[in-house]
Amino acid sequence: YEMVALKGGEFMMGSPEDEKGRFEDEGPQHKVQVDPFWMGKYEVTWNMYDPFMITGIARNKDGSPEKIDYYRLPTEAEWEYACRAGTNGAFSCDESELEDFAVMDPKQIRTGYEKVGTKKPNPWGLYDMHGNVMEWCLDQYFDDTYSRRAGGNTVINPLVIPTTLYPRVARGGSWYDPPEELRSARRIFSDESWKVQDPQLPKSIWYHTDAQWLGFRIVRPLKVPDAQKMEQLWNIGRIDG
Repeated sequence: YEMVALKGGEFMMGSPEDEKGRFEDEGPQHKVQVDPFWMGKYEVTWNMYDPFMITGIARNKDGSPEKIDYYRLPTEAEWEYACRAGTNGAFSCDESELEDFAVMDPKQIRTGYEKVGTKKPNPWGLYDMHGNVMEWCLDQYFDDTYSRRAGGNTVINPLVIPTTLYPRVARGGSWYDPPEELRSARRIFSDESWKVQDPQLPKSIWYHTDAQWLGFRIVRPLKVPDAQKMEQLWNIGRIDG
């Protein structure tokens, strides 16, 4: 994987009340600090994923590897920090230049995603943070997540640990979306409609047949977590409630 090293730091998470297209769950804005980490330069492609999926390594009954990989999904805070890349506007570029940076669908004519890296990268060298495919995050979604953090203190490495399979957070918008859905602060939540056509019984916890605009990229924290934290964070996707 091609990874980009991000130093970590503080940023204002969420959107201001006057941002065009804003939803209430994007506020209030609050100061967040994240630790240093690496992030995938690109969204994970099928060519990257197939060798992981089709392999002879030992696996658990649910299909997950017995040995925990050091890579994971980003937290919602890590994702927005990386997407903003030091900027504080609706996008990491000027909105008038968005089509140079994002695979999107302002005219509702697109039929699918593009190869990764076909547009310009954000200021930190990450491609397709706006558009192409929507990206999974680790967090459980609540519409009042940010209001719970109100109080003025800097929130350090926030993560809403999931307790149910739905809803979870996805970020960045996709090729299927208009520009306002691609904003750095936009929060999308998953639901069961994303896998209605799954032919398996019981339905897979991963196989999102109806969410063709959904994908992910991986991160790797600089500080190695202890075994208990790794077991918790690296297996969040296995919750089947």
